[in-house]
Order: sequence, then structure tokens, then C-alpha cells
Amino acid sequence: MAKLGRKETFATSKAIAKALKTVGTSDQPSTFLLKKLEDKGFVEFKPVKVTEGRGRPKLVAQLTGKGRGFVALSSRWK
Repeated sequence: MAKLGRKETFATSKAIAKALKTVGTSDQPSTFLLKKLEDKGFVEFKPVKVTEGRGRPKLVAQLTGKGRGFVALSSRWK
């Protein structure tokens, strides 16, 4: 019997690895996906002070140690 409903955002480990490899590049995953990765402990957000004008600091996504380890491990998968 097939499951009904929406699939999990990161149904496979390869989907997580693909999203993690894009962190810090120009083609970053969406904020929603980054927040999901943050919930799993792979990504953390660091505030960067905006030099011009007023407003909130910009948040930049960075890999955690767990995220870097997962990307290194995934590079050996076939």
C-alpha cells in the first residue's frame, strides 16, 4: 500500500548531501530548506553586520562540524 501525503523534504541522505554542498555557493537552497538543515544540526546561521544603512543584520548559513563531516562522508558514496 502506497503512503499518501507529502514526501519528507530530505527523504534520502543523498538529498541532504546535495543541499549541504550548495551552502556557501551562489546557488544556495531556499531559506525553508536551510531552516530544515538547521533543525537537523547540519547548518548554523551567523549574523553579519550590514555596513550601510539601518536594519537587521544579514544571516549567513554556514556548515557545522556535523555538516562538514556529512559532506565529506557523502563524497565517497556511489
